Amino acid sequence: EALPQTLGDGMSTVEQEFPEIPTLIYDGPFSEHLEGLKPVMLEGLNEIDISGGRQAVAQFLGIRPEQVYPVGELAADIPSFCYETKIKQDVMRITVSRQGGIVYEIIGSRLVEQANLSAKEAMEAAKKFLERKGYSNMHESYYVINNNILTVNFAYVQKDVVCYPDLIKVGIALDNGSLQSFEAIGYVKSHKQRELPVAEVSVETAKSK
Repeated sequence: EALPQTLGDGMSTVEQEFPEIPTLIYDGPFSEHLEGLKPVMLEGLNEIDISGGRQAVAQFLGIRPEQVYPVGELAADIPSFCYETKIKQDVMRITVSRQGGIVYEIIGSRLVEQANLSAKEAMEAAKKFLERKGYSNMHESYYVINNNILTVNFAYVQKDVVCYPDLIKVGIALDNGSLQSFEAIGYVKSHKQRELPVAEVSVETAKSK
């Protein structure tokens, strides 16, 4: 008897319940707050060519350059080269910034049919992956599991302050712990060393408010 009987009833139920439901802030590659931002992290870096992008992909994934195939270019806030490769039957699409040759997006196509790892194990795999790629001081904020892939969101931490715009998302397959996705658009667009002001309000005061 708790189910809505009509579409109108359903919408009313959503309106009533929505304030009580914790929601995730959408901060993906097409979110409005990232549009039009100049990539701060790439300032002053040299441009690469298609061959340089190939080398960057090969180094990032630990494969040979001849296994990486150019498939196009991307004209956007981050002008980029696009590539494809296949790792153990998994076709992966990779995007590399023309300025600096930074790999900032990877999307795998493999169907993950079962979950053998716990969320904690996959989270550790994601952390270790970032550390191996030189992304240190990253703090996990939340994760979601879809189609047996755990996607965890990390934000950069500077002096115990979480710099949420500097965001990286890592997707780990729950069957074997392999990388299924990597997205660092927020990090590339926002990351820098900040001048952080001293907090003028204590944690206790903030909680009391």
